[in-house]
Amino acid sequence: MRHLCIKDVLLSSLILLTLSGLSCPAQTILTDRPAARPLPSPDKEDSFTFAIIADVTDAGPNNLDVLKQAVADLNLLSPDLVLTIGDMIQGYCDRPTWLEQWNVSKQILDGLQRPWYPVAGNHDIYWASNQPKPKEQHEPDYERHIGPLWYAFRHKGCWFIVLYTDEGDPNTGAKSISDPNAQRFSQRQIRWLRSILAKARDAKHIFVFMHHPRWVTEEYGQQWSTIHDILAKARVSAVFAGHDHILRFDGNRDGIMYYRLGTAGGAINRRIEPEAFHHFFLVTVRGRQFRVSAVKIGSVYDPQDPAFARYTLLPITQWRIGQDRIVDLVIHIPQIQPGLRPILQVGLT
Repeated sequence: MRHLCIKDVLLSSLILLTLSGLSCPAQTILTDRPAARPLPSPDKEDSFTFAIIADVTDAGPNNLDVLKQAVADLNLLSPDLVLTIGDMIQGYCDRPTWLEQWNVSKQILDGLQRPWYPVAGNHDIYWASNQPKPKEQHEPDYERHIGPLWYAFRHKGCWFIVLYTDEGDPNTGAKSISDPNAQRFSQRQIRWLRSILAKARDAKHIFVFMHHPRWVTEEYGQQWSTIHDILAKARVSAVFAGHDHILRFDGNRDGIMYYRLGTAGGAINRRIEPEAFHHFFLVTVRGRQFRVSAVKIGSVYDPQDPAFARYTLLPITQWRIGQDRIVDLVIHIPQIQPGLRPILQVGLT
Protein backbone atom coordinates (compact mmCIF):
# COMPACT_ATOMS: atom_id res chain seq x y z
CA MET A 1 0.00 0.00 0.00
CA ARG A 2 1.37 3.40 -1.03
CA HIS A 3 1.43 6.07 1.71
CA LEU A 4 0.46 9.60 0.63
CA CYS A 5 2.59 12.43 1.89
CA ILE A 6 1.32 15.94 2.62
CA LYS A 7 2.67 17.11 -0.76
CA ASP A 8 0.56 14.49 -2.62
CA VAL A 9 -2.58 15.45 -0.75
CA LEU A 10 -2.11 19.15 -1.40
CA LEU A 11 -1.44 18.55 -5.09
CA SER A 12 -4.52 16.33 -5.45
CA SER A 13 -6.66 18.89 -3.67
CA LEU A 14 -5.40 21.66 -5.96
CA ILE A 15 -6.26 19.61 -9.05
CA LEU A 16 -9.74 18.85 -7.76
CA LEU A 17 -10.38 22.44 -6.79
CA THR A 18 -9.18 23.65 -10.18
CA LEU A 19 -11.45 21.24 -12.02
CA SER A 20 -14.45 22.10 -9.89
CA GLY A 21 -13.88 25.83 -10.15
CA LEU A 22 -13.85 26.27 -6.35
CA SER A 23 -10.28 27.51 -6.06
CA CYS A 24 -9.38 29.01 -9.43
CA PRO A 25 -11.12 29.38 -12.79
CA ALA A 26 -11.64 26.23 -14.85
CA GLN A 27 -9.98 28.00 -17.81
CA THR A 28 -6.65 28.46 -15.98
CA ILE A 29 -3.73 27.60 -18.27
CA LEU A 30 -1.97 24.48 -16.94
CA THR A 31 1.68 23.75 -17.78
CA ASP A 32 4.88 22.49 -16.20
CA ARG A 33 6.90 25.26 -17.93
CA PRO A 34 7.23 27.83 -15.11
CA ALA A 35 9.58 30.18 -16.97
CA ALA A 36 7.31 30.63 -20.03
CA ARG A 37 5.35 33.81 -20.68
CA PRO A 38 1.88 33.48 -19.06
CA LEU A 39 -1.07 33.20 -21.43
CA PRO A 40 -4.51 34.76 -20.91
CA SER A 41 -7.45 32.57 -19.94
CA PRO A 42 -10.19 32.07 -22.56
CA ASP A 43 -13.25 34.27 -22.41
CA LYS A 44 -15.76 33.06 -19.82
CA GLU A 45 -18.76 34.74 -21.47
CA ASP A 46 -21.63 32.51 -22.60
CA SER A 47 -21.14 33.07 -26.34
CA PHE A 48 -22.91 31.57 -29.34
CA THR A 49 -23.40 32.06 -33.09
CA PHE A 50 -26.42 32.16 -35.36
CA ALA A 51 -26.71 32.46 -39.13
CA ILE A 52 -29.05 34.27 -41.55
CA ILE A 53 -29.87 33.31 -45.16
CA ALA A 54 -31.80 35.52 -47.59
CA ASP A 55 -33.35 35.40 -51.06
CA VAL A 56 -32.92 32.55 -53.52
CA THR A 57 -35.26 33.99 -56.19
CA ASP A 58 -35.03 35.16 -59.82
CA ALA A 59 -31.62 33.61 -60.44
CA GLY A 60 -32.20 30.75 -62.85
CA PRO A 61 -32.05 26.95 -62.59
CA ASN A 62 -29.02 26.69 -60.28
CA ASN A 63 -30.26 28.88 -57.42
CA LEU A 64 -31.18 25.87 -55.29
CA ASP A 65 -27.68 24.47 -55.83
CA VAL A 66 -26.36 27.61 -54.12
CA LEU A 67 -28.81 27.06 -51.26
CA LYS A 68 -27.62 23.45 -50.95
CA GLN A 69 -24.04 24.66 -50.71
CA ALA A 70 -25.05 27.18 -48.04
CA VAL A 71 -26.60 24.34 -46.03
CA ALA A 72 -23.38 22.31 -46.37
CA ASP A 73 -21.29 25.31 -45.25
CA LEU A 74 -23.54 25.97 -42.25
CA ASN A 75 -23.43 22.33 -41.19
CA LEU A 76 -19.64 22.65 -40.97
CA LEU A 77 -19.85 25.91 -39.00
CA SER A 78 -22.65 24.51 -36.78
CA PRO A 79 -24.27 27.72 -35.47
CA ASP A 80 -26.86 27.41 -32.72
CA LEU A 81 -29.66 28.28 -35.15
CA VAL A 82 -30.33 29.56 -38.67
CA LEU A 83 -32.89 32.12 -39.84
CA THR A 84 -34.10 32.24 -43.44
CA ILE A 85 -35.14 35.81 -44.01
CA GLY A 86 -37.65 35.35 -46.82
CA ASP A 87 -38.13 34.52 -50.51
CA MET A 88 -37.09 30.90 -50.23
CA ILE A 89 -39.24 29.95 -53.26
CA GLN A 90 -40.03 31.63 -56.57
CA GLY A 91 -43.74 31.77 -55.67
CA TYR A 92 -46.30 34.00 -57.36
CA CYS A 93 -48.16 30.80 -58.24
CA ASP A 94 -51.22 28.68 -57.47
CA ARG A 95 -51.46 26.33 -54.50
CA PRO A 96 -50.25 23.08 -56.15
CA THR A 97 -47.18 24.83 -57.60
CA TRP A 98 -46.57 26.61 -54.28
CA LEU A 99 -46.64 23.31 -52.40
CA GLU A 100 -44.30 21.71 -54.94
CA GLN A 101 -41.79 24.56 -54.68
CA TRP A 102 -41.85 24.59 -50.89
CA ASN A 103 -41.44 20.81 -50.73
CA VAL A 104 -38.17 21.18 -52.64
CA SER A 105 -36.85 24.14 -50.62
CA LYS A 106 -37.96 22.69 -47.31
CA GLN A 107 -36.22 19.41 -48.07
CA ILE A 108 -32.98 21.33 -48.63
CA LEU A 109 -33.38 23.46 -45.50
CA ASP A 110 -34.30 20.40 -43.42
CA GLY A 111 -30.79 19.20 -44.25
CA LEU A 112 -29.50 21.76 -41.74
CA GLN A 113 -28.23 19.98 -38.65
CA ARG A 114 -29.31 22.90 -36.46
CA PRO A 115 -32.85 24.34 -36.05
CA TRP A 116 -33.96 26.81 -38.73
CA TYR A 117 -36.59 29.54 -38.40
CA PRO A 118 -38.42 31.09 -41.36
CA VAL A 119 -39.30 34.70 -42.17
CA ALA A 120 -42.07 35.19 -44.76
CA GLY A 121 -41.22 37.19 -47.89
CA ASN A 122 -43.39 38.38 -50.76
CA HIS A 123 -42.35 35.44 -52.99
CA ASP A 124 -43.44 33.09 -50.20
CA ILE A 125 -46.89 34.70 -49.88
CA TYR A 126 -48.08 36.28 -53.16
CA TRP A 127 -50.50 34.38 -55.41
CA ALA A 128 -50.26 33.94 -59.18
CA SER A 129 -50.64 37.29 -60.95
CA ASN A 130 -52.82 35.85 -63.76
CA GLN A 131 -55.41 34.21 -61.49
CA PRO A 132 -58.09 35.41 -59.05
CA LYS A 133 -56.41 35.83 -55.68
CA PRO A 134 -57.75 34.62 -52.35
CA LYS A 135 -57.97 37.51 -49.89
CA GLU A 136 -55.05 36.25 -47.78
CA GLN A 137 -53.24 34.75 -50.79
CA HIS A 138 -50.75 32.12 -49.48
CA GLU A 139 -50.79 33.21 -45.83
CA PRO A 140 -52.88 30.21 -44.70
CA ASP A 141 -50.66 27.85 -46.72
CA TYR A 142 -47.55 29.37 -45.20
CA GLU A 143 -48.78 29.06 -41.61
CA ARG A 144 -50.04 25.53 -42.19
CA HIS A 145 -46.85 24.22 -43.80
CA ILE A 146 -43.99 26.55 -42.81
CA GLY A 147 -44.63 28.50 -39.59
CA PRO A 148 -46.28 31.58 -38.02
CA LEU A 149 -46.17 34.87 -39.90
CA TRP A 150 -44.76 36.61 -36.82
CA TYR A 151 -43.30 35.08 -33.68
CA ALA A 152 -40.51 35.38 -31.10
CA PHE A 153 -38.30 33.12 -29.02
CA ARG A 154 -35.57 33.38 -26.39
CA HIS A 155 -32.12 31.81 -26.62
CA LYS A 156 -29.22 32.12 -24.16
CA GLY A 157 -30.37 35.42 -22.71
CA CYS A 158 -31.23 36.96 -26.10
CA TRP A 159 -34.58 37.49 -27.83
CA PHE A 160 -35.25 36.83 -31.51
CA ILE A 161 -38.30 38.61 -32.98
CA VAL A 162 -39.64 37.82 -36.46
CA LEU A 163 -41.93 40.41 -38.05
CA TYR A 164 -44.16 40.04 -41.12
CA THR A 165 -43.90 42.80 -43.74
CA ASP A 166 -46.60 41.77 -46.25
CA GLU A 167 -49.86 42.17 -44.33
CA GLY A 168 -51.14 44.49 -47.08
CA ASP A 169 -53.21 47.67 -47.14
CA PRO A 170 -55.08 47.88 -43.79
CA ASN A 171 -58.16 49.27 -45.56
CA THR A 172 -58.36 47.08 -48.67
CA GLY A 173 -56.16 44.10 -47.76
CA ALA A 174 -54.38 44.45 -51.13
CA LYS A 175 -50.77 43.25 -51.15
CA SER A 176 -48.08 45.07 -53.12
CA ILE A 177 -44.35 45.58 -52.87
CA SER A 178 -44.58 48.91 -54.71
CA ASP A 179 -47.50 50.61 -52.90
CA PRO A 180 -46.45 52.21 -49.57
CA ASN A 181 -50.06 51.90 -48.33
CA ALA A 182 -49.71 48.11 -48.59
CA GLN A 183 -46.39 48.13 -46.74
CA ARG A 184 -47.66 48.74 -43.23
CA PHE A 185 -47.72 46.82 -39.97
CA SER A 186 -51.21 46.21 -38.60
CA GLN A 187 -52.17 47.45 -35.16
CA ARG A 188 -52.50 43.80 -34.13
CA GLN A 189 -48.87 43.07 -35.01
CA ILE A 190 -47.68 46.29 -33.33
CA ARG A 191 -49.53 45.41 -30.11
CA TRP A 192 -47.98 41.97 -30.20
CA LEU A 193 -44.52 43.49 -30.78
CA ARG A 194 -44.92 45.77 -27.75
CA SER A 195 -45.94 42.80 -25.60
CA ILE A 196 -42.85 40.80 -26.64
CA LEU A 197 -40.52 43.74 -26.05
CA ALA A 198 -41.97 44.07 -22.55
CA LYS A 199 -41.04 40.42 -21.88
CA ALA A 200 -37.53 41.03 -23.25
CA ARG A 201 -36.63 43.94 -20.94
CA ASP A 202 -33.70 42.11 -19.34
CA ALA A 203 -32.34 40.53 -22.52
CA LYS A 204 -28.65 40.79 -23.36
CA HIS A 205 -29.68 41.47 -26.96
CA ILE A 206 -32.87 41.79 -28.96
CA PHE A 207 -32.54 40.89 -32.66
CA VAL A 208 -35.35 41.70 -35.11
CA PHE A 209 -35.81 39.99 -38.49
CA MET A 210 -38.11 40.84 -41.39
CA HIS A 211 -38.08 40.51 -45.15
CA HIS A 212 -38.54 44.09 -46.41
CA PRO A 213 -36.10 46.76 -45.15
CA ARG A 214 -38.84 49.11 -44.00
CA TRP A 215 -36.35 51.71 -42.82
CA VAL A 216 -35.77 52.65 -46.51
CA THR A 217 -38.63 55.13 -46.13
CA GLU A 218 -38.86 56.35 -49.73
CA GLU A 219 -39.95 52.83 -50.73
CA TYR A 220 -42.09 51.89 -47.76
CA GLY A 221 -43.79 55.05 -46.52
CA GLN A 222 -43.35 56.76 -43.16
CA GLN A 223 -44.55 54.18 -40.63
CA TRP A 224 -41.06 52.91 -39.81
CA SER A 225 -40.24 55.98 -37.73
CA THR A 226 -42.93 54.85 -35.27
CA ILE A 227 -41.62 51.26 -35.23
CA HIS A 228 -38.04 52.48 -34.88
CA ASP A 229 -38.97 54.51 -31.79
CA ILE A 230 -40.60 51.43 -30.24
CA LEU A 231 -37.48 49.34 -30.94
CA ALA A 232 -35.07 52.03 -29.76
CA LYS A 233 -36.86 52.43 -26.42
CA ALA A 234 -36.61 48.65 -25.95
CA ARG A 235 -32.84 48.76 -26.65
CA VAL A 236 -32.99 46.50 -29.71
CA SER A 237 -29.46 45.60 -30.83
CA ALA A 238 -29.95 44.97 -34.55
CA VAL A 239 -32.52 44.67 -37.33
CA PHE A 240 -31.92 42.39 -40.33
CA ALA A 241 -33.80 42.38 -43.65
CA GLY A 242 -33.38 41.09 -47.20
CA HIS A 243 -35.51 41.56 -50.34
CA ASP A 244 -33.26 44.07 -52.16
CA HIS A 245 -30.56 41.49 -53.04
CA ILE A 246 -28.02 43.97 -51.72
CA LEU A 247 -25.38 43.43 -49.03
CA ARG A 248 -25.32 46.66 -47.05
CA PHE A 249 -24.85 48.08 -43.56
CA ASP A 250 -27.28 50.96 -43.17
CA GLY A 251 -25.73 52.37 -40.03
CA ASN A 252 -26.33 52.75 -36.32
CA ARG A 253 -29.53 54.62 -35.53
CA ASP A 254 -30.16 55.31 -31.84
CA GLY A 255 -28.18 52.22 -30.89
CA ILE A 256 -29.85 49.92 -33.44
CA MET A 257 -27.61 48.41 -36.13
CA TYR A 258 -29.42 48.05 -39.46
CA TYR A 259 -28.28 45.34 -41.91
CA ARG A 260 -29.45 44.25 -45.35
CA LEU A 261 -28.49 40.82 -46.67
CA GLY A 262 -27.81 40.01 -50.29
CA THR A 263 -28.51 36.65 -51.88
CA ALA A 264 -28.08 32.94 -51.18
CA GLY A 265 -28.80 31.93 -54.77
CA GLY A 266 -30.96 34.87 -55.86
CA ALA A 267 -30.33 37.22 -58.77
CA ILE A 268 -27.40 39.64 -58.40
CA ASN A 269 -27.54 43.03 -60.12
CA ARG A 270 -23.96 43.41 -61.36
CA ARG A 271 -24.57 47.02 -62.38
CA ILE A 272 -25.30 47.93 -58.77
CA GLU A 273 -22.92 45.51 -57.07
CA PRO A 274 -20.27 44.34 -59.58
CA GLU A 275 -18.29 42.58 -56.82
CA ALA A 276 -21.32 40.99 -55.10
CA PHE A 277 -21.31 37.33 -54.08
CA HIS A 278 -23.78 34.84 -52.64
CA HIS A 279 -23.43 34.80 -48.88
CA PHE A 280 -24.97 34.29 -45.49
CA PHE A 281 -24.47 36.24 -42.26
CA LEU A 282 -22.76 34.65 -39.29
CA VAL A 283 -23.47 36.53 -36.06
CA THR A 284 -21.32 35.90 -32.99
CA VAL A 285 -22.81 36.95 -29.66
CA ARG A 286 -20.40 37.39 -26.76
CA GLY A 287 -21.96 38.91 -23.67
CA ARG A 288 -23.06 42.47 -24.43
CA GLN A 289 -21.16 42.50 -27.72
CA PHE A 290 -21.98 40.95 -31.08
CA ARG A 291 -20.22 40.80 -34.43
CA VAL A 292 -21.71 40.28 -37.90
CA SER A 293 -19.74 38.74 -40.77
CA ALA A 294 -20.76 37.97 -44.35
CA VAL A 295 -19.48 34.53 -45.38
CA LYS A 296 -19.16 33.73 -49.08
CA ILE A 297 -21.09 30.58 -49.89
CA GLY A 298 -18.74 27.79 -50.92
CA SER A 299 -15.79 29.17 -48.98
CA VAL A 300 -16.10 26.79 -46.01
CA TYR A 301 -14.11 23.58 -46.48
CA ASP A 302 -14.14 20.26 -44.68
CA PRO A 303 -10.59 18.88 -44.38
CA GLN A 304 -12.04 15.36 -44.12
CA ASP A 305 -13.80 15.61 -47.49
CA PRO A 306 -11.87 13.46 -50.03
CA ALA A 307 -12.82 15.95 -52.75
CA PHE A 308 -10.32 18.38 -51.19
CA ALA A 309 -7.40 15.94 -50.90
CA ARG A 310 -4.17 17.48 -52.18
CA TYR A 311 -1.46 15.38 -53.78
CA THR A 312 2.00 16.93 -54.10
CA LEU A 313 4.88 15.45 -56.07
CA LEU A 314 8.07 16.54 -54.33
CA PRO A 315 11.33 16.86 -56.30
CA ILE A 316 13.93 14.16 -55.61
CA THR A 317 17.49 15.40 -55.98
CA GLN A 318 19.41 12.12 -55.48
CA TRP A 319 18.42 10.64 -58.83
CA ARG A 320 21.34 9.79 -61.10
CA ILE A 321 20.11 8.91 -64.58
CA GLY A 322 22.56 8.03 -67.34
CA GLN A 323 21.97 7.78 -71.07
CA ASP A 324 21.13 4.10 -70.88
CA ARG A 325 18.93 4.10 -67.78
CA ILE A 326 15.16 4.33 -67.37
CA VAL A 327 13.58 5.20 -64.03
CA ASP A 328 9.95 4.33 -63.31
CA LEU A 329 8.15 7.05 -61.37
CA VAL A 330 5.13 5.93 -59.35
CA ILE A 331 2.48 8.65 -59.45
CA HIS A 332 -0.62 8.34 -57.28
CA ILE A 333 -3.64 9.79 -59.07
CA PRO A 334 -6.38 11.03 -56.70
CA GLN A 335 -10.01 10.09 -57.23
CA ILE A 336 -11.54 12.59 -59.64
CA GLN A 337 -15.09 13.84 -59.18
CA PRO A 338 -17.48 13.20 -62.11
CA GLY A 339 -17.33 15.95 -64.68
CA LEU A 340 -13.74 16.99 -63.83
CA ARG A 341 -10.79 16.37 -66.19
CA PRO A 342 -7.46 15.42 -64.58
CA ILE A 343 -4.33 17.25 -65.72
CA LEU A 344 -0.83 15.95 -64.96
CA GLN A 345 2.06 18.41 -65.19
CA VAL A 346 5.61 17.05 -65.13
CA GLY A 347 8.76 19.16 -65.19
CA LEU A 348 12.21 17.71 -65.89
CA THR A 349 15.56 19.39 -65.53
